[in-house]
Amino acid sequence: MSNWSDRALLALLFALAAAPAHAQVRGLSGQWAFRSENAAIGCTITGQATLRPARGSGRYGVRMIATETCDGRITSRVEETCAAVRTRTHVSVRCRLDRAPANYQPDDFELEIVGDERMQGLLTANWNAPAEWRRLNAANVS
Repeated sequence: MSNWSDRALLALLFALAAAPAHAQVRGLSGQWAFRSENAAIGCTITGQATLRPARGSGRYGVRMIATETCDGRITSRVEETCAAVRTRTHVSVRCRLDRAPANYQPDDFELEIVGDERMQGLLTANWNAPAEWRRLNAANVS
């Protein structure tokens, strides 16, 4: 082996060792806490979601309970049934309302898997605001 090919092989091995943590993420099943904030209107949506495997590869059934707080007071408490689809490191969550005020929109999300314990992206249904999901056994959502 030449000195150049030794260095190329070594560089490849370092690159593989430094692969993103999401490459080895376990399934998404379990309890998650989520948070999204729309600073422009002074509202926050927080809640919990339970993900369970559904029929089909990368598909999950989701039960979600969310609380919307605006200007420091609770404005809505909702229950939703959702479907999540994982494609590599991307997760789409589409919800329908089971119990909510008349003007409330379902909380749909587009998320990227950051690691085994966290996803981040956008609450897309009505705000297009940053969102973060964390496993409940992970550190608190900040």
